[in-house]
This record gives sequence, structure tokens and C-alpha cells, in this order.
Amino acid sequence: MKLKILYEQPWRYSICATDRSDRPVIVVLCGGAAMYNVVVELSDEEASRFSSDPAALDDLAFAIQKDSSSFADRIVKQIGAEPLEFVEDL
Repeated sequence: MKLKILYEQPWRYSICATDRSDRPVIVVLCGGAAMYNVVVELSDEEASRFSSDPAALDDLAFAIQKDSSSFADRIVKQIGAEPLEFVEDL
């Protein structure tokens, strides 16, 4: 999956455009001893909040970090454990 960073809070989360959808995603760094990324597609309302104020999704990132399973229906599945590839242009 290719991702282009639109906004970033280092070591917390990034908002990205993706080659898989017209909708942006939030990539949240989760875990403790073992760190991993959770990629969640933004809702229309969340995308609108991001357009108005990029930092407005801090609360969403925190909620995903605390309980990513509650976002299971919006988690972008990576086929065959395909790695995330951050690129300059999609």
C-alpha cells in the first residue's frame, strides 16, 4: 500500500492519501514493547474536520491507540501483510 503523508504528528500518527481509496486514512502508531501501525479510513466527518484543522484528529488517534478493535470495520486490510510504503507522489 502506497501512502503520501498529508499531516504528521511524529511518533503518534499521520494523515495520508492512499493509492487504494479517494478517502484519506489515519496511520496510528500503537503498541508498547512491540510497535505496529493501525491504518483506519477516515469518515466524511473526520475528513472534513481534518480539512478545517489538521490537528483536530488528535482525539481520534488517541482512541485508536487505546482500543483499535473498536475501529475494526474501518481498518484498512493489508493483503498478504503488504508493507506500507510512504512516497512523495501517488
